[in-house]
Amino acid sequence: MMGLVPAFLHTSQHEDGTPTVPVQRFPQIVSVFPMGAEPGTLTDVEVRGEFLDGALRVVFSDTAFSARVQRSSFTRVELQIQVPARADPGPRYFRLITPRGASNLLLFRVSRWASIQEKEPNNDLESPQPVQWPAMVSGRLATPRDVDLFRINLKAGQRLNLNLLAARNWSSADLSLALLTPDGRAIRQDEGRFIWDPCIEFTCSKDGDYLAAVMLTRMPAGGQSSTHLVYQLAIGDLPILLSAWPPYARSGDPVNIEVRGEFLGSGGTWALAGSSLETARDSQQNGGAAILRLFGKVDRDTAPGMYPLGLLHPSGAAAPLMLRVGEYPTRAEKEPNDDVSTAEPLEIPMTVNGRIQSNADEDVYSFDAQANESLVFDVDAEKLGSRLDARLVLTDAGGKMLSANDDAKSGEGALDWDPKLEYTFKDPGKYFIRIYSLQRRGGADYVYALTARRRSPDFSLSVAVEKLVVPRGDKAAWTVNVQRREGYKGDIVVGIARLPEGVQAKPLTIKAEETSGRLEPEAAPQAPLTATVVNVEGRGVVDGKERCRVASVPAARIVAGGPGFSPYRSTDAWISVVEPALFSLEPAASEIFLVRGGRAEFGVKIARSKGFDADPEFSLENLPEGITLEKVEMVDQGRVARLTLRASEHAPVGRVPDVTIIATAAKRSESAPRISLQVD
Repeated sequence: MMGLVPAFLHTSQHEDGTPTVPVQRFPQIVSVFPMGAEPGTLTDVEVRGEFLDGALRVVFSDTAFSARVQRSSFTRVELQIQVPARADPGPRYFRLITPRGASNLLLFRVSRWASIQEKEPNNDLESPQPVQWPAMVSGRLATPRDVDLFRINLKAGQRLNLNLLAARNWSSADLSLALLTPDGRAIRQDEGRFIWDPCIEFTCSKDGDYLAAVMLTRMPAGGQSSTHLVYQLAIGDLPILLSAWPPYARSGDPVNIEVRGEFLGSGGTWALAGSSLETARDSQQNGGAAILRLFGKVDRDTAPGMYPLGLLHPSGAAAPLMLRVGEYPTRAEKEPNDDVSTAEPLEIPMTVNGRIQSNADEDVYSFDAQANESLVFDVDAEKLGSRLDARLVLTDAGGKMLSANDDAKSGEGALDWDPKLEYTFKDPGKYFIRIYSLQRRGGADYVYALTARRRSPDFSLSVAVEKLVVPRGDKAAWTVNVQRREGYKGDIVVGIARLPEGVQAKPLTIKAEETSGRLEPEAAPQAPLTATVVNVEGRGVVDGKERCRVASVPAARIVAGGPGFSPYRSTDAWISVVEPALFSLEPAASEIFLVRGGRAEFGVKIARSKGFDADPEFSLENLPEGITLEKVEMVDQGRVARLTLRASEHAPVGRVPDVTIIATAAKRSESAPRISLQVD
């Protein structure tokens, strides 16, 4: 699923839809090219988006990285990124800081493989771009109909992995991948092994050249700029981690983990929860679907939670599996346990490591419950990287179903593909919990961890948006959602830690019967202009003691699960103090049609701050050759500007999806949300 944070704040409107007060725009970055670099390099990078004018600096999640803004406009920023020489391979995250505030995050991948930029023309069989592999290629489709071709040489018996990273790099491009012979015959094709990222594995039968082809699968709804069709193509022995067994370990216990995957013999080091893991000598590291055995120990002080079973691989693109570390005793399921007659006894509390071994497999566990006892049954599967879409069913000794679930609600308020059951038992006795695949699919990679425990009421917090813009002398609203888990009913007092100078926010009390509230940070008229990391914190009483919980933020643009996706989670929110907007623009239409040699008129609504009555001067960014802004007329008492575009007889035919309208007045410039221009 993809989510983009809106690049504006809510505002009131006239009856005709014209805003009555200016919209406060903030920067939105959509794509970066190239999408990565090697350690020790200084790389020129182009960032595309909206409302990027005056970009000041770049903030990386890894403070060892640095970047310098070379130049900026409303829709693009040119950077130089310095990757430290000792930087480990893997994803990093960055944002821009502009006078309009902090932008969203984008991903930039570090790889020790050769980092290569795609170069046009490479879209026909006569001009494919040669690539020496292993390599990490950063590419960008020049148009929706563009095809990028790369020539690679293989020897008989060599096994190759072509892994296209788009969604996994936070790109919105939905791309396809094909392996071709030099004359264009398709050998393999894929549109989305990892949600919508394709991957092709190939064992070469004879020496020769082959072509990797990247193309657009489909255009997202509403269209998309070709400058945002960016990707990385990993060419080489990139490990694909399929599953890890067991998926749960107790803090302080030794671990002996079997990792199933492909291309596992291509090097790298492993770690879990900050502890390094050794590779067993009997591991099958011969490429293909293989088992790698790891052993080590989870530190006794490791807090319960999900931790990446990480492979530090030279490619920088070996996405981790997740393992659950907890405090409860554990054991592995034992077959047969497919029905109540063979059900395994389950002690409480306990975590069972299990596997749905076939399409028809079901695992059944029995347990004893006391009268009025409240128990919780929680499954970790999909969120760890397992292929299992699990369902839980609770029955009594007579076979009557008491409860069932297959999609619980996560701590961040979103649906979780893993099930969770909470139940209070009226009568004492023996009961059964059954787990199976909702899709009736099973196999070696359909692993799970089932935790049975007594109910433990608690709460967590999340904010609706990651960043907030507060104009000087004004305030803004931040919606805070509370997830009341397992019957928690206490009041929660919410505040903001590390508020910037000149900003105040009254504490918010979310009452026991409420699930959300609004914080309203307010900036003084002379508050320093800044963009600052803050944390939204909530305090409530849990088990008789006051506990502090920090709100999670919806920072990532791409939310997905399963093998191949690197999780990103954060509690860092941002508050930006900015100058209040004098005016703002809103195009009356999102698409303009123009014929060669003709003209097109369209309106731009202008929302003005009190006392601002100057007529702005207009210009356009990203206008194609042969298209000019011929005339601007102010109408409706200065609330609307009527713009006239003219196309020459030789203007190129086509669609330009990111034309930006700019207006300047009183030494301030504002842009409207981008529009598309179709020339016929």
